[in-house]
Amino acid sequence: MLRRATELDWAGDPFAAGERFHMEHGETTYAQTLAHYADYGDVVGDNPLNLQATTIGLNAYALGAGDRYRTWALDYLDAWVGRAKANGDIIPSRVGLDGIVPRDWWSGVYGWGFSPIVPQTGKRENRNRIPVRSPRS
Repeated sequence: MLRRATELDWAGDPFAAGERFHMEHGETTYAQTLAHYADYGDVVGDNPLNLQATTIGLNAYALGAGDRYRTWALDYLDAWVGRAKANGDIIPSRVGLDGIVPRDWWSGVYGWGFSPIVPQTGKRENRNRIPVRSPRS
C-alpha cells in the first residue's frame, strides 16, 4: 500500500459483526471491528508477510508458465536476504517504498513490535507475524 491504511481499509463496509458473522477476535459490533483495527495503519512499503506471494510464482513456474516466474520469485527472495543482511542479519518488519530498511525496522503491522490494543479487554496483545526459524544445532 502506498499510504497509511484506515480502519475502513481493514474492516470494509459496515456489516453485522457478531450477529451474522463469526468474528475471530470476539467483536460483537461493527464499531468494535473498526476499533480492533485502530493500530493497523502502518502498512506503507513492503513487509515479510508478502514473501508468501512467491508461492504463486513458483507454482506458475512448476506448471510450465516459464522461467520468468522462477526468476521473479528468486529475485524477491534474494531482495529479502539482502534486506536482512543490511539489518544485521535480522529480517526487518518493514521496508520503505524506496526498498531501504528504515531506522524503525521493527515497527509496522504484524512486525516485531506490533502489539495493538484489543478493544474488548483494553490490553495490548503481541501480534508479531515475522517468520522466524531457529537454526538447527
